[in-house]
Amino acid sequence: MSEDYWDPAALLRIGRGRGPGREGYSCLALSSACDTAHRERRPKILRLLNQLSRSRPEATSSVILDQLAGLCLCTEHEEDAPDVVADWESIIDLANQHHRHLLRFDLADKRAEIEALRSKLDWVNRFLTWKNKDLADQLAQQGWSSQVDEHKGIKEISELRRSNKTLQAKGQQFLSAQDRLDQENATLKEELDQTREEANSLREELEALKQELEEERAGGMALQKRAAGLEELVQNLRDEISSCWLHSFLAWLRRLQALSLGMFSVFTYKD
Repeated sequence: MSEDYWDPAALLRIGRGRGPGREGYSCLALSSACDTAHRERRPKILRLLNQLSRSRPEATSSVILDQLAGLCLCTEHEEDAPDVVADWESIIDLANQHHRHLLRFDLADKRAEIEALRSKLDWVNRFLTWKNKDLADQLAQQGWSSQVDEHKGIKEISELRRSNKTLQAKGQQFLSAQDRLDQENATLKEELDQTREEANSLREELEALKQELEEERAGGMALQKRAAGLEELVQNLRDEISSCWLHSFLAWLRRLQALSLGMFSVFTYKD
């Protein structure tokens, strides 16, 4: 029988409808509240949930999530399926990250226990070596002939050996746990390196945008200077036009004055 790794219905908040006649699973629409329950879809939903629970969360298939979203939405809100799947994937990713962090800290706490067991295992090995040698020396010196005493010595050695094997098995278990910790640390290091690469890429894009902005600012300042120069040129032209108009008007006045004086002199001569 397959082992259930997790409870997708609880994590993804897939619940049954409430109230009379709502024995199916409620509609999971995101765009608006909806309590529509589909009783006839319940077996298919349960089958997909069981299928998800028998695989690790990080290996969740997007195809199954798409099928499950289609079954958990009513006809009116079936267009919400992509958003529902994206929300589920985000929840699963966060749960996986949390699980990895817990596992990393739990295995880190086991390191001290592993080292303590290693020290104890070394001590037991040294004690067994000494005890075997001591018993052999006693047997050789005293020339034990009693089968009872010999049996006791052999029994004691056997018990010590069994204890040694038990400690060795525990040591191997903790060594396996340490190997898993090393693999987890390697995975976390790869994720950290990837995050750093993405940060460097974003930093380079930011620097490029800053440089482009500086160039645009420099171009804007040049345009402002050119506009100011054009405004000054227009003002100068206006001043010149005004000056030329004033000179023309004064010249016209002088010609008019001269003409008036000439006509006055003619009339005076006739009189």
